[in-house]
Amino acid sequence: MAQTQLNLGLPERVKPDRNSFDIRPKKLERWINDLPRANLGETARLVFKALKDTNQLAFSCSDRFQFLEAMREPVAYITGTMKKYYVGVNFPLAEKNYKVAVAVREIYSAMATGYKIAIDDQLKGAALFRDGKLQRKLFHRALTMLGNMLLASYRAYEPLPPNTWLSIHLLYGYAENKKLHTHDVHDEYRKFAKTSTLQDQYLRLLLTHLASPYRLRQGEVGKIYHTLERWTKFVELKPKTGEQDGGIFAVNLASNEPPRSLVITSQGCSNELCRLIDTEQLAVNIRNEIQNSTDMSTTTLPGIDMQREELSHDLLRRLLIAWGIIPKRVFPRNDKQEEVQITLGLSSSHKVISDGDDQDHYFSQSQSKDRFIHTAKFDAGTVKNVNDKQPDVWARIYPGAAPEKLQAEIEPPAVDETKLNQDIAQRYKHIETWSIRNESAGGYCLLTEQHPASNLQVGELIGIQRAGEGDGWKWGIAVVRWMKHDKREGLSLGVEMLNPVAAAIGIRSAFSEDQNDYRRTLMLPEITAIRQPKTLITPPVPYRVGNQLVMRCLGKDIPILLTKLLQNTGFFAQFEFDIVNSHEQPGTPKKSQATKTDDFDNVWSLI
Repeated sequence: MAQTQLNLGLPERVKPDRNSFDIRPKKLERWINDLPRANLGETARLVFKALKDTNQLAFSCSDRFQFLEAMREPVAYITGTMKKYYVGVNFPLAEKNYKVAVAVREIYSAMATGYKIAIDDQLKGAALFRDGKLQRKLFHRALTMLGNMLLASYRAYEPLPPNTWLSIHLLYGYAENKKLHTHDVHDEYRKFAKTSTLQDQYLRLLLTHLASPYRLRQGEVGKIYHTLERWTKFVELKPKTGEQDGGIFAVNLASNEPPRSLVITSQGCSNELCRLIDTEQLAVNIRNEIQNSTDMSTTTLPGIDMQREELSHDLLRRLLIAWGIIPKRVFPRNDKQEEVQITLGLSSSHKVISDGDDQDHYFSQSQSKDRFIHTAKFDAGTVKNVNDKQPDVWARIYPGAAPEKLQAEIEPPAVDETKLNQDIAQRYKHIETWSIRNESAGGYCLLTEQHPASNLQVGELIGIQRAGEGDGWKWGIAVVRWMKHDKREGLSLGVEMLNPVAAAIGIRSAFSEDQNDYRRTLMLPEITAIRQPKTLITPPVPYRVGNQLVMRCLGKDIPILLTKLLQNTGFFAQFEFDIVNSHEQPGTPKKSQATKTDDFDNVWSLI
């Protein structure tokens, strides 16, 4: 490995010969025009091979720069088209999709290496004859390609390649030292701001990481990354002076570490190498955007939401937390080695919980069959009332659902009901074995080395069953807060426990004409020790605060009112609710009614 002034670890280059790739402008233009773009795989192979080959060859700085600038268009075409194989699909990625995600990351890496080589070649030349404008562009392009490489890894929930942050810090640190970081550079491939400084681009990478990309839902990190083009002007990057002069995050320019809290980064980091990230004005700007804009992302369907450039108010609020106040862990994590069973999604969790109980406790004898055979029939985009009959939403919750499968659920064929019951039970009762890597009172880090059959996404509901005391195993309910995939270690999930127990019940609209039109719902008990109220886990749509519903529990219909939305992840919603007196006006909170309350409370002894 050749050592440069920046210690970027670049490959050795040799003089090109007659068989080498020809980067002369006319030859290169003809080669790009002749790419077989209808065959995406072959086009990607040819582009990647050209980049790898030229990174092994010695060219002048200006010739290499012109070559790389010409290659940006086919690279943008390839990576933009290949994105559909790993964004908006089921996780963990299938082997083919995983290879595509890695290929995109490596293409960006090859482009970044090319620009770093051009920087290295220019720095080796005489300082007197250096083109300052070209130098600023080279540094800016290198950071841009490294940013695209970061984004590809985050989108696939993959760890970053080794020494990624070291390269980013070294490039910015050198540019700052040479006063290159405050000059505007034009980039036609940016969405919102076509010109930016090197410091803007550096801050963009830092803030993307501070947004906790492994905790975001599919599509969100890309929207954040592009929106940061217009937000970095509200962020200040400044040297550490030893005084408390603003900033709760910091970065060490001599490290291979991402930005962290100031308390952590300042340990072992000199004032000369430590940079503070002040997000105070950015937080003010985000609050203003929430107050002065309409929440455009009204749908909770991930596939639809990913097509929108706007950031929902829910996402903006989460960014305020990520960039404003560092959430402190309430409970310490302890290493743990224990196998647990998990089941993914509301329907599957409802099925395993209800199958573990005596169904007659929940439904009368004449209604003891599974009334949830047909999944919920409503559409997120058109529903105005919980009573509306609409196409099935369940298959659309998961990106990539086959249209024919959706149609089959909307119009189920006439088949033997017994066989249908068995098929549905098998479909929903899929249980996987995972391991607990560590745990705290608030949740677990789960790990599997196998390829899960479940479709995992951040924000999804899961049921967790582990060895219990006394009467055996119980199913707890949790939500996936982050996930990360490593080929060597396997798939890791960070889950937050919502409740250690749950009851499988059904709900329907209080005004529904169909008295048997129940939807799968989970009821979580109150935990008085931590002041956690009783709640319902429902599908993400169409329920809203103020809906008057009927809950089927212990063989009885209990009128309830949804009073407060705690969260809606796009895969489920969690509501607080009140029991109402059927003799009172709709929407009036229930007064004391001993018999019905006693029946309601008895459900917790059955789960």
